[in-house]
Amino acid sequence: MYPLGAGLRQQVAFPIKADGSFEFPKYGGLGTFGARGPGLEIVDMKMLPVNGSYQFEAGKIYNLDSSEFISDKTDGGLGGAHSDIAKPEVAHAIWQAAIGS
Repeated sequence: MYPLGAGLRQQVAFPIKADGSFEFPKYGGLGTFGARGPGLEIVDMKMLPVNGSYQFEAGKIYNLDSSEFISDKTDGGLGGAHSDIAKPEVAHAIWQAAIGS
C-alpha cells in the first residue's frame, strides 16, 4: 500500500544528496525506509543468519533488512510477506537485542 500512498502524495522522487545517498520523504513506510527521524543514531544493516553475531549498542536504532529471510508471499493478499516472521533468523535478532549481543 505504501507505493500507492506515496504516488498519491507525489512523493516518489527522492533528491540525491552530495554524498550519493538520497533524501528520505517526510512520511514513509517503516518496512520500506526503516525507523528514521532527526536526532537519532541510525544503523542500517542486513539481518544475519542464526550463526551471525550482532554488535548492537545501546542508544542506536537498528534497521535490519530482512528481505532475505522474510520473503514468503504465499498468502496472496496485500500484506505480501508481512506475516512471514516465524523464522529462526528473526528470533535470533530479537534474542541478540534482548541480551545486548
